[in-house]
Amino acid sequence: MDERIAKMARKKKGKIMSKGTKEKIRLTIMKKGLHEILKEYRKNHPPWNKGLTAKTDGRVRKYVEKWQKWIKEYYKTAKVWNKGLTKETDSRVAKLAKKKVDKKRSEETRKKISKTLHEKWKNENFVKTMLKKMYKKPNRLESFFSYILCEEGLPYKYVGDGAISINGKCPDFININGQKKVIELFGDFYHKAEEENDRKNFFSRYGYKTLIIWEHEIKSDLIGVLSKVKEFT
Repeated sequence: MDERIAKMARKKKGKIMSKGTKEKIRLTIMKKGLHEILKEYRKNHPPWNKGLTAKTDGRVRKYVEKWQKWIKEYYKTAKVWNKGLTKETDSRVAKLAKKKVDKKRSEETRKKISKTLHEKWKNENFVKTMLKKMYKKPNRLESFFSYILCEEGLPYKYVGDGAISINGKCPDFININGQKKVIELFGDFYHKAEEENDRKNFFSRYGYKTLIIWEHEIKSDLIGVLSKVKEFT
């Protein structure tokens, strides 16, 4: 806290404001508006923790740890009122669902959100954090293929956990011999054929060649897949 404000606060502690002072404050609020007063105050008195993080400041770290502990304890005992309920079985859930449908975002708002997210996904730290939250480890197909590549001595490393981001997109495997080449594994359920060119074109903008391998190829013709990788390498 600003020492000047702290000094004033200590002076006024325990004192009751006179009717004249209260009236003066009331008239100021009426004249300027509470919103404008607060806006002006915040401009001239930035919060003490502005720019500080738990890593750089002990007070912030202590505060964060305290709340994290409280939240953890709270969710251990808290009961979720809508657990197991659906809009078909409960009128309150149905009402909330209807509100969400009715409250559609405007085209301008959607564009702003899209632009913000696009910029965030260009940040490598953001990508790593998000991917760690979404995927704690490689899936079974990626783990199996990583093992096969290692056994065959092929120079590719799994980086689909966010270890490497190319302008917001993470390839599944990247060449470790200095060549700008990546391999993408496409699951049959999650990907469509038209996505192949999109992904290849995206990485080619940054000088990378891309090899797409489909799940059904690995399952039906692993030797053929390894031949493709060797040829690509």
